Amino acid sequence: FFFKQKTAYEIASGDWSSDVCSSDLFPSHDRLLEGIGTWVSSLNKCEYCFTHHSRGLKRELKDDIKFEQLIAAILKADFSNTFLSEKEKSAFLYAKDLTEFPPKSTSADIQKMREEGFSDEEILEINQVTAYFSYVNRTVIGLGCSLEKSDENE
Repeated sequence: FFFKQKTAYEIASGDWSSDVCSSDLFPSHDRLLEGIGTWVSSLNKCEYCFTHHSRGLKRELKDDIKFEQLIAAILKADFSNTFLSEKEKSAFLYAKDLTEFPPKSTSADIQKMREEGFSDEEILEINQVTAYFSYVNRTVIGLGCSLEKSDENE
């Protein structure tokens, strides 16, 4: 699994939200991975990451109606009435289980994803994006990062 890297200056001065979810293995899955990152950030109640990655998701979708529909589904935790394929829904369900209660993720979940058409490499990538976002969400929350500009930086 490969992440695109940016310098600290680029991260601080630019909008880097979708770089984490850029897949060198499966470039066509950037939309799915950005959606999973946004979903995991929502599950972890990380407003900072949710906001930034929502922007990346909007760019990846290139469709305001689909974006609004997916954000509503993420906030309601219900993907049943979305444009997502059953394959994509299985990835979102796997990410939810892995985020909220890792022991709930079983080999049966992996098998379901295989049956939906994911390769083992794609499953690994979904796993790593989910785990990475859980880590980053906890780091951001734990350090008190917020969307508001800090007074101490002025």
